[in-house]
Amino acid sequence: YNLIPNKLNLKKTAVWAWGLTDEVFASGMIQLSQRKQQWSESWMLGLSLFSWMSWASGSLLGGLFANQVAHLPKFLQAALDFLLPALFLSFLLAAFERKHTLVVGVSLVVSALACYWINLSAAIFIGIFSGILAGLFKHYVLKQFDEVEA
Repeated sequence: YNLIPNKLNLKKTAVWAWGLTDEVFASGMIQLSQRKQQWSESWMLGLSLFSWMSWASGSLLGGLFANQVAHLPKFLQAALDFLLPALFLSFLLAAFERKHTLVVGVSLVVSALACYWINLSAAIFIGIFSGILAGLFKHYVLKQFDEVEA
């Protein structure tokens, strides 16, 4: 996608690039590609700053109330362990396109099996690795190339 102009304001770019994380990038790409949002430095700056303020506020609240987690019901404690993988899964599903069915399907099935037989932490890494292998298999063995629209 050629959505970003060649000439950028250095000061704005430095600030929004500082706030560019995996989550901000994924959210921005989804907004740009699927919802036909227009890219601008101000839009990206707002997205980065809002994400950073959310992270900083969440960290402050986590620091203040972290000792209260032990008093939560067990099902809520277990849910907290799943929040980060669920966040990445939500980004994956939001960006899902039919041409990625093989790679996403292999990753999800292998991750679920690894979660059942090993544990959640290992399942995340095994799922990532299986997705990489499925993508390479699709590209080099099946010769199915994902064309990037200009």
